[in-house]
Amino acid sequence: MIEPGMIPQHLGDFEQLGKDASALRTQAAGIRNESSDIHCRFQAVGAYYKAPEDEQLLSSTQPVADTGDEFAANLETLADALVHVHRRSQAARGPAQAAEGRCVRVRRQRQG
Repeated sequence: MIEPGMIPQHLGDFEQLGKDASALRTQAAGIRNESSDIHCRFQAVGAYYKAPEDEQLLSSTQPVADTGDEFAANLETLADALVHVHRRSQAARGPAQAAEGRCVRVRRQRQG
């Protein structure tokens, strides 16, 4: 016989999961913007700095922008995954609760 307590139930906080996904997207945008801004602001030095190595120096912050963009993309992928889990968990919650309720009713009927 199926034990009602053995039917998996999502015990997490759906509202918080949605907030966390949104916060990750906000953080990703901030990281992307800040890393790009670092590179752009450093490029302004080019107007004042003239030397044989100026191109090498001015390109030295491009990896900051690239890494920031890549990291932001990873955070956005994580946020997408959280949204997917959030939606799937919400969709499964009703049927899981209904199944548990049916099991409880069947047990009661058989016991008494």
